[in-house]
Amino acid sequence: MARSRNIKHTFFKDDELAELPFENRLYFIGLWTQADCKGRIEYRPKRIKAEIFPYDDGINIDELTVNLSKYRFIRIYSVQGRRYIEIANFLKHQNPHKNERDKGSAIPPPEEGVAVDLTNKGLQKSTESIGTGTDLIGSAPADSCFLNPESCSLNPDSSGQTQEQNKSVESFQSEAPSVEPPEIQLDILTGDPEVLSETQLTDLACIKVIDHLNEKAGKNFTYADSHKEHIKARLNEGHTLEKVLQVIDLKVDDWLNDKEYNRFLQPGTLFNGKKFNNYVGQVGCKPAPKKTEFPVHNQAKSARAGFANA
Repeated sequence: MARSRNIKHTFFKDDELAELPFENRLYFIGLWTQADCKGRIEYRPKRIKAEIFPYDDGINIDELTVNLSKYRFIRIYSVQGRRYIEIANFLKHQNPHKNERDKGSAIPPPEEGVAVDLTNKGLQKSTESIGTGTDLIGSAPADSCFLNPESCSLNPDSSGQTQEQNKSVESFQSEAPSVEPPEIQLDILTGDPEVLSETQLTDLACIKVIDHLNEKAGKNFTYADSHKEHIKARLNEGHTLEKVLQVIDLKVDDWLNDKEYNRFLQPGTLFNGKKFNNYVGQVGCKPAPKKTEFPVHNQAKSARAGFANA
C-alpha cells in the first residue's frame, strides 16, 4: 500500500546518491512510499515495479535494488524464505502517521534474518550477523539476501536450486558491482600479483581505507567513486596502504574529540593532495605540547615578585 512520505531538498544534492543513475534515485523515493512505518518492504520485484514504474518498460528492479544496496542506502535480508528490504535511517528522515505507528510493522526486522553477500563468485551466505545497529549505513554491508537461509533456494528441488533461482544467480553475477570475497581481501597488504590484478588491489585497498576510517572515526562513508578517487591518487603517488592507514590513525587521535576539526575526518580532507604529504610527515613524530597558560602565569608571578622587591 502506497503512503505519503516527505522528501527533503538535501536529497537532490547528496553526492553519494549522485553516483547512481536517475532511475535509481526515483526508485529510492518510490521505495519510501511503499515502506511501512519501520521502513521495511517485502521484496517482490514485479509488484514493486507495478507500483513505482507502472508505465515504464525495461526497468530492472533487481539491478536498481543491488545498486542501492551497494551504497548501503538499503539492506536486503531473508526471513524464513521471504525476502525483505529495510531502508537505512528511515525514521531519521520520515515521521509516519500516529495511526500507522500504532499499527506497527508486520515485517520481521533484519536482526531475525540472514544476509547473503553479493560477490563476483555469486550469491553466498554471509558469515557475519546482520547486527542491531540503528544506523544501517554505518554497519557492515548486507548487499543481497535473495535466498532461503537454509537451502539457498526459493523452492529447492533435488539439486538444491530451481531453474528460476539459477537464472537469478546468473543475472546478479552479470549485473552486480564487482566486490572481491573475504579470502581475497586478505591479500591486500601482501599484494601478490598472481592473486590479484593491480586494479583489483587498488579497489580493495580503497575499501579497506574507507572501512578503517569509518571504524576509527565513527563515520558512515560509503565506497563512492568520489571518495575512492582521493585514495587512489595517493596510492598512485607511491604511498603504501599501511601509510594511509597510519595517517587516519594520526588524524583521528588529533581531531576526533575536537568539535572544530572533527568534521575534517573525511576522505576529501584526509587524502587531499596538498595536505596528505604534510600528514605523512607527522606520522611517528612526537606530538607538540598543548598550549597552556602556565608560562604566562610564571611571567606574571615573576613580575609581581620584582615589584614587591623594588
